[in-house]
Amino acid sequence: MKKFSPLVLNAMVGFVAAFAGLENSAPGQKISSPKVGIFIVATNGNDSWSGGIDKPNGKGNNGPFKTVGRALESAAQLKQQQGGNWKQPVSILVRGGIYFLNEPLVITAKLSGTEQTPLTIAAYLGERPILSAGKPIFDWKKITVEGKELWAGSVPKAHDDNWFFRELWVNGERRQRARHPNTGYFKIASLPDATSEWTKGQSRFVFAGEDLHSWKSASQGEAVVMTRWVESRMPITNIDEQQKILSASKRSIFQLSADDVYYVEGIFEALDQPGEWFLDRERGLVY
Repeated sequence: MKKFSPLVLNAMVGFVAAFAGLENSAPGQKISSPKVGIFIVATNGNDSWSGGIDKPNGKGNNGPFKTVGRALESAAQLKQQQGGNWKQPVSILVRGGIYFLNEPLVITAKLSGTEQTPLTIAAYLGERPILSAGKPIFDWKKITVEGKELWAGSVPKAHDDNWFFRELWVNGERRQRARHPNTGYFKIASLPDATSEWTKGQSRFVFAGEDLHSWKSASQGEAVVMTRWVESRMPITNIDEQQKILSASKRSIFQLSADDVYYVEGIFEALDQPGEWFLDRERGLVY
């Protein structure tokens, strides 16, 4: 038996909708009756069904599985029933549609096959399934907040770290998180806590002129600072407009320098361009 290292398709935190499209790379013939070694997954399926036919039957008591995870379980059970090795190639065919993963999809050595009896996961013939680690947002409403006409979507668990996200995709396109400035960068003016240790980062820096303000929602945002070869994301705790100091709850990865470039994002007041978005974790809304 060939052995393979475990493969994990991680359910990414938040709405990172990294889509994995499965191509038709397997023996994806259409299935009209249950066959040993073939499992079907469909968005209108049910994990309590057999997974042996490609659509729900007329009685509504049998049909494809709903999740790839359930199909993997059945493949493992079949292998055990057949004495620890499949007696035939095993295929999991996934019908078209979007499948949102609630947890990591794990493929371990117990699902290893042989050259003669491999396990194949592929798209159903002529269809394009998408495995998404994102989370959908529904119930959008048009509202006006502080003079801004916005769309608002409810995120019931926005206070939960599992629902904190930095990426939002709309119709397959990544949208810009509310950013200031909208294009380009600001430059750090100076460092109040500079040391000679370049490997030790700082949690404060001085900004220039009118670059930043004491925005009401600043504590929900981040300063994204580029220094040397890395990007530091520094969660903002305070912006002191008088002393022109930005303070953060996390240090930069390395020592910052004057003229290092940065921008801030995730602040409501920076929501000023069509297509931008802002997550209000305090109210459980996405604008």
